[in-house]
Amino acid sequence: MRAFLLAMLTFLTLAHSVTPNEYFERILGKSLWQRLESEIMLQHIFKGTQKLSLFPTLPIKARIQPEAASVEPTIGVELLLLFNPEIPDTLAETSESDYHLKIYNVLRSVSTLKGIEYYSASRKRMRVFFYDAYVIESPDNRKRRSDPLVESIPPYSTIYTYMKDSSLGNYVAEIRYHYHFDYFSMSIRNQTLLRLFIFPMVQPQKLNMFVLIVPSGDQLLFYGLSYVNASNIFGIAESKTASFYNRLIALFNWFSTNYKRVMQ
Repeated sequence: MRAFLLAMLTFLTLAHSVTPNEYFERILGKSLWQRLESEIMLQHIFKGTQKLSLFPTLPIKARIQPEAASVEPTIGVELLLLFNPEIPDTLAETSESDYHLKIYNVLRSVSTLKGIEYYSASRKRMRVFFYDAYVIESPDNRKRRSDPLVESIPPYSTIYTYMKDSSLGNYVAEIRYHYHFDYFSMSIRNQTLLRLFIFPMVQPQKLNMFVLIVPSGDQLLFYGLSYVNASNIFGIAESKTASFYNRLIALFNWFSTNYKRVMQ
């Protein structure tokens, strides 16, 4: 326990005693940080048990990396970008706890996923990502609930949602939230079988989307991860890599749009 507390103290000291650029360089490494500063947005494609290459060095990496490897993805995409929004003057008067609560509730605003769009590489046009998305009571009770916004941030939280995906069909998903001092994560995993027509396409818990938000000063680091183990019916699975990357961009656009809205 003493070692754990010392580790947490070190983490907090690093997060608050350096500039945003210094902090991001520490959790990304000098080489990756320089690439990000130069290119603004980075991507990495992987499959099988290949390691993640863009994930910041934070405690949650020890859980997410083996989870991704255990699925043995046929498609896997990472996205890393730096978000530097214009900060309203009123935000300077907001406490850190209130600021973090706003970020956390953006991630819990599941209903706002409805209607977001991504660029479909196969169709070569913008396409709706989710026709609908809403919170449900449980996988067995699909009664619609309102977004579960909170007044204080729990370290861990799990909810269930019903997703009407334009490309992958309708499915129940588990969303896990984690708040750990100075970062937030949102992990979406299918709980029901996905089909292409009558053919099984993705087994339960084999489609995953993950978002990590790391705020520091007036900047935010956005990391997105999406991977799936899918049957390669008609060669469709192999053609989806570009669209998976574009779906991560859509999730960033969703977050950034709602971030700006709640910070006004």
